[in-house]
Amino acid sequence: MMSIGETVSLVKDAIPAIAAVLTTAFAIWGLNSWRRELKGRAQFDVARSLIKATYQVREALQNCRSRLITHGESPEWYRGALAKQPHTHEEEAEAWSFIYRRRWEPVSKTLQEFDSSTLEAEVLWGSTIRQRTDELRQRVRNLYVHIEAFVGNAARGGQDFEIDQKFGERVRGTVSASPSDRENELTQQIASAVQSIETAVRPHMRRA
Repeated sequence: MMSIGETVSLVKDAIPAIAAVLTTAFAIWGLNSWRRELKGRAQFDVARSLIKATYQVREALQNCRSRLITHGESPEWYRGALAKQPHTHEEEAEAWSFIYRRRWEPVSKTLQEFDSSTLEAEVLWGSTIRQRTDELRQRVRNLYVHIEAFVGNAARGGQDFEIDQKFGERVRGTVSASPSDRENELTQQIASAVQSIETAVRPHMRRA
């Protein structure tokens, strides 16, 4: 049986070893906590960047599809008292092309940020988020194609839409729509694509 002195000596010898173990344990716990915090922060930053870019694309599309054509949007030779009347089919098409080229510039700019944010999100969350962002990307492509069809119809004096009236209605409804028109097909599709991205992103923002 150990004496009190031997017991005290043994405890004293063990204290440094115990302290070393505790220090190591706390260091590992702190490192893991730091890693979790960094991961959570990274996911929050990417989520915020993607949802912001998504909303910017939505707003740019809405502005591009506005039914209101302001006086300043048309080329100078087309508007005002000095503008020649009536315009030829080619001039009508050139004027519409001018309007939609200018309207498309903000769409193109927001898409660059959207694509960059999508790539960062895909690195963290895999291909599932890419599928959701591609849905909105497809709506952008659809609008661009229909704008080209709209301008082409103007260049041919409206013959395309006269021959296929349903096609003409679909193109007009795609190119131009009020934000409050909840029955519009493309408006619904854009809203659905945005909501899909929101559903995937918001849990990552709450975790932070």
